[in-house]
Amino acid sequence: MHPGYLDKLLMGKEDIQRRTEYSPNNHFMYWVDKRSRSERQRAAKKVKDAKLHGSDDAHGGFGRGDQEEFINAMHLLDNLHEARDRFDKAKAYAQKHQDDDEAQQEVQKWDKRLRDAKKARQDEESKNWKPPTENLRMTFWNG
Repeated sequence: MHPGYLDKLLMGKEDIQRRTEYSPNNHFMYWVDKRSRSERQRAAKKVKDAKLHGSDDAHGGFGRGDQEEFINAMHLLDNLHEARDRFDKAKAYAQKHQDDDEAQQEVQKWDKRLRDAKKARQDEESKNWKPPTENLRMTFWNG
């Protein structure tokens, strides 16, 4: 709250670049990047290369994504909901008809489809995940 406080702390050597976080949409949040170090380095290089070549979309949209990815994600979500509904119905029926072998097999079939749908959705989410912020180095400027 004191005027000049940051200037005094940061302006000593004006050309020193300091670490900061950048968000293209001013939305900062807590997140953990679960990618391996090599995956993070490849992603950082891709952003850096895009900036060097003058790309307007160096950050890949961050949350906007393209429509094809969105449609695919919705399809996977629909499959998951359908499998969950069918599994719940088969399970409820099988509980009332415990001596019906076909009902028990139907529960097993939909349980497997539900697990497969969950895995497909998780795989797609992790494949298309992009960090919401980026670490940069820049000089302090008091404008």
